[in-house]
Amino acid sequence: MINIINQYKKNRWLKKQNFLDLVPYSISEYDYVDNKVQIKQKRFPFQFLNKLFKKKPYYYIKLDEKGSKVWLLINKQHTVQQICDCLLTENADEKIVQQTCQFIMILYRKKLIDFVTPYH
Repeated sequence: MINIINQYKKNRWLKKQNFLDLVPYSISEYDYVDNKVQIKQKRFPFQFLNKLFKKKPYYYIKLDEKGSKVWLLINKQHTVQQICDCLLTENADEKIVQQTCQFIMILYRKKLIDFVTPYH
């Protein structure tokens, strides 16, 4: 119950912020294989479910080259705007900003990253 309340408060806080000013940081482990990132994600919230369903406790989310670049920039040192600017220097496509913001929000909803304000 407390987790639900904390998540609700966090989402309310997030709605009040300018998304491009937020600083994302990873809260998941990852491996770097063949110039691509593989994020380690817990399969079930409770250990006994792994045994019950005879599954490994973790699975890997494999990112492509662009996703790997974004993941490596998510390190509590760059704002979302700085990450987008870095990708814009490599690729002048205007859709890259929207796609990057959507990708970062997906990572947040999957609880792979979290945010702080730049002044935090």
